[in-house]
Amino acid sequence: MTQISEATAEVTRNIARVNQDTDQMNTGSVQVDDSAKQLSKLAAELNGMLGRFKI
Repeated sequence: MTQISEATAEVTRNIARVNQDTDQMNTGSVQVDDSAKQLSKLAAELNGMLGRFKI
């Protein structure tokens, strides 16, 4: 292979890795968003429960 072909192949591999990493980051972001929403819901429920107690 010539240097240009090798460089082109390396760029193609790097682009594929970036694409794969981007997909993984997107999946992670969706999971974090879901977890944050669940945590917010639980916090609201806890606040409601705590509101029943009086000191």
